[in-house]
Amino acid sequence: MVAVAPALAAPPDVAVTIKPVHSLVAAVMHGAGEPYLLLPGSVSPHDYALRPSDLRHIRNADLLIWVGPELETFLRKLAADTPVAKILTLQTLPGLRQSEPRRAGLFAAPQGSEGGDNHHGDPHIWLDIDNAKMIVQAVADRLGSFDPTEASRYRHNAEQVSARLDSLDAELVTRLQPVRHTPYVVLHDAYQLFENRYGLSAVGAIAVSPQQRAGAKRLNQIRNALQSGTAACVFSEPQIPAKIVATLSADTAVRTGVLDPLGTQVAAGPNAYFALMKNLAGAIVDCLQDN
Repeated sequence: MVAVAPALAAPPDVAVTIKPVHSLVAAVMHGAGEPYLLLPGSVSPHDYALRPSDLRHIRNADLLIWVGPELETFLRKLAADTPVAKILTLQTLPGLRQSEPRRAGLFAAPQGSEGGDNHHGDPHIWLDIDNAKMIVQAVADRLGSFDPTEASRYRHNAEQVSARLDSLDAELVTRLQPVRHTPYVVLHDAYQLFENRYGLSAVGAIAVSPQQRAGAKRLNQIRNALQSGTAACVFSEPQIPAKIVATLSADTAVRTGVLDPLGTQVAAGPNAYFALMKNLAGAIVDCLQDN
């Protein structure tokens, strides 16, 4: 049964957890209101601790939008206690593209048991543009139920954003085409949806998630792969200490780069998602292309 929110006399007060989703919501709300961003781009949602001001915004919000419990672990209990009509969990949207679980280390290596490496899927759902379009539509529908007087605006904005997403997708296809078959290693396994969409060739991840360290066997696999030239680049991330990247790539010919799935250096707002995706593609091309 779909929860129906009561109509409001003013634009809904919306709180959004992370910058890329906040950007899509801000674009849908353009001209009617502005959502509140809970997490600054400089922190990881995997280990964030809610501040008293965050709690006030969430409790006062008409709608809380988050990805889900696998990403924003700090919200699990609060989300479970929030009425269904006041929360939108994006990872449960029908038809959303999801990824298959993988372990840390080399993806092509035998996936035997090694403590601490279990993974329940990739929650970075916004990195597939079809998912972004579904998010935009779901947000427009939910906002329209809160705010019927602006429902047509939300629908129009969603259509405009979807058209921009189609153009972005075409741009990224062209930009990433030259490096599709160049292998690389990532810091943590956050990019499957992006890789699958654009046919990229990630061959391993140092860790499955920021909370779970890869075991010694997996790290040795990656170190050996880097020494043998199996990968052209190894990527770190700005939100997560990356000393291990420097250690693994030391004394090898492997280049290093930085992937930022949250848009740390991007200004929050309706254009942040587009800048984030372009920056992600640019970082991959810069590190993988021949010098």
